[in-house]
Formats: sequence, C-alpha cells, structure tokens
Amino acid sequence: MAWVSKYNAQFTKTLIRQLVAIVQRDQRAALDFVGGANVLLDIQTYQIAHATLPQFPAVLIAPMNSQFVQEAVGSLQSGNKIYCAVAVAHQNSQVLAELSQDYVRALDAIFNTLTSDNNLYQFYQSWPLTLPSLGGGGNLTSPAGPTPGSIQTTPLAAGSVKELFVVSHQFDEIRRARNSFVQAATLEVVIDREET
Repeated sequence: MAWVSKYNAQFTKTLIRQLVAIVQRDQRAALDFVGGANVLLDIQTYQIAHATLPQFPAVLIAPMNSQFVQEAVGSLQSGNKIYCAVAVAHQNSQVLAELSQDYVRALDAIFNTLTSDNNLYQFYQSWPLTLPSLGGGGNLTSPAGPTPGSIQTTPLAAGSVKELFVVSHQFDEIRRARNSFVQAATLEVVIDREET
C-alpha cells in the first residue's frame, strides 16, 4: 500500500511567506498612513530567520509555535504564534524611540487590515516575494549558497485562515551600535487555521 498523508497541511512555511509578501506589498501605504507621504523610510531588509547585520529599517517574520486542537475531527486546526520584529536605527535616541513606535503601528495596521471587511482572502492569492535566501528560484539548498531572489508565493488553501489577531507589542531597550542607536520592537501575531 502506498503511503498517503492524513492531512495536506502546509503548516507555517507558506503562511510566513504570505505574511512577508503582504508586508512588502503594503508597507509603503502603511508607512505613509502613519507618518505622512514618504516621511518614514521604506523597510530595507526582510528576513524569515535572525541575521546579524540587517540594513535598517528591518523586519523579521518567523514562527514561534503552533498549538493543535486534539478534538478536531477531519481537519487539522491550529493556533500559530508568529513573531514579527522590526528594527530601526537613528543617531538620536529620542527620535528613535518614536520611530520604533511608528514602524510598529504601520505593521499593526497591515495585519489588522487583513482582518477587516473579510480581507483574509489575500492569503489565498499568490504574491511576489523577494528575500535574499530565495536565490535560484527559491532553492534554499543551493551549493553556491543563497543569493537575492524573487518568487511567487504559494496561496494558502481557500478558507484555511480563520482569524488573525495582534496579541501584543513589545519594545526592547535602545542600544548603541557604531555611530547610531538601534531599537527592536516585536509584535506577537496569532493566526488560527484549519487545514484538511
């Protein structure tokens, strides 16, 4: 008998890629909403894993954990905690403190817009995604190593995203880095899914 998986679940890989692509797509409009037209700099670096020296402003979106519902029958139901960090740099620590809050507000606006007026359908479409690790058409195991690349995301199964909720904002302490100050802030996002 041939092996067949009980579920066709994609778990968090495609979900994270969709989130990054949506943030890349909407970041300019959200930053203009928060700071006025072209006042806040575009996000320079997008990551799906921690890197040591990003260009600022930088965003990291990565899974924290997934909790599954044991009582679910016929489907795989999960609550997925997503870690979204934004790092900002500035020469003035007082300005930096407010910039961090502006970037968090912009990301929060992007995520909350997805939940308003049934906008969750955006997870069920393919979007362009550019990440340094996606060189070679998304081949992350290339012997030559990762190079900048762009792909189209894989849409999630229609109706599989049930809810998205921004649980919290946290701000790290401001630190000195070379000739400027740096601050990171995180948004904890929970996405409920049901996959078959």
